[in-house]
Amino acid sequence: MWSKFQGNLSATTIATEMEAIRSEDVILRAARKMHWPPQRVRAAVRTTQPGQANMIALTVRELEPIPTATLANSLAEAYIERDLENKKKLAEKNLHELIERRQQAEASLRALEMQKQIFLEEHPLWGRLETFKSLLFENEARRKELLKTYTPRHPQIAQVEEQIAGLKRQISQIPAQDDRFSQVSRDARVAEDL
Repeated sequence: MWSKFQGNLSATTIATEMEAIRSEDVILRAARKMHWPPQRVRAAVRTTQPGQANMIALTVRELEPIPTATLANSLAEAYIERDLENKKKLAEKNLHELIERRQQAEASLRALEMQKQIFLEEHPLWGRLETFKSLLFENEARRKELLKTYTPRHPQIAQVEEQIAGLKRQISQIPAQDDRFSQVSRDARVAEDL
């Protein structure tokens, strides 16, 4: 007596799935369900691909019709169980890898945030460029006004000159700091996006 189970497959190759149906794992599962020895199940089972169809024909040959149908169903159930277990293992593996990548990204982000904090502590002038430029402009304007009244050696002009020189020094340090801070900030944004 012949009984056939046909399953429509899409993503995997037919040959691989035919081997999976005849695998030791699926045969043993079906044998346990049937309370038969694995050799009897193996001898009764045949898989084929009907023409060029994306299907597998599972053929079971037994002398009695009821055990034949039951064995075909047991094999189909065993194959589906095995497939679900494999998919579950793969999903768990992928989840574990994603968790690891997330932990690595979070550690990287924490390190970048620490670098950013250290940078800000080491470079208190960062972010004050516009303030310094405004103060420089005001001091240069004040110097021009003072020069209308006093000579360049006057103490008020000397004081303004010192302030101008100090602001120029501070401004000259800021672009290099801005570049380094911008790089750390970009790295932190990329890590956050991950």
